[in-house]
Amino acid sequence: MPVDKVESMTLELIARMKAVGHPYILGSECDVLHVPEAARTIRKKVAVMLTATGSRPASKSAMPG
Repeated sequence: MPVDKVESMTLELIARMKAVGHPYILGSECDVLHVPEAARTIRKKVAVMLTATGSRPASKSAMPG
């Protein structure tokens, strides 16, 4: 999935969750996903999701690689 699609889907999800009074996710498949060959791409997409929600990693060292 392209990064821009990740961002648009994230923003849509946030809006829908807020509309029903549940504006957070308790977990995700990323909690168990480990694909070494795709690690950089996965991290980039997670960073896009965090940026879209207004959150940021605590520090650059919090995002390996």
